Amino acid sequence: MMIHPDENWQSLEIAYNLVYHKDVDTIMSWEWYKFYGLRNHLYPFWLSIPARVLKLCYLDTNMLVVNSMYLMHCVLWVFGDVYFFKFANLLAGKQCALITLCISLTS
Repeated sequence: MMIHPDENWQSLEIAYNLVYHKDVDTIMSWEWYKFYGLRNHLYPFWLSIPARVLKLCYLDTNMLVVNSMYLMHCVLWVFGDVYFFKFANLLAGKQCALITLCISLTS
């Protein structure tokens, strides 16, 4: 199930292209062409790190590659939530930070 259909065009598809660009034809949306220069490859590169390791170890099955990209995404997500809590705690106190974190996690 796709939560947001653009996630494939903005991250996973590009990360897959970074790892398998010589082996597989991938379709990239227009915003990734060098001519337009609208996006950079920093986030897709982060997502592609475990896929590169899996490829080097010949363990790059579909399930492992895709789930490793989601795992890398979750690592950033957790860091974002932790620092969001710390920021809210700094500004408004622990009770407000807990409330805002609960709202953020359930939205």
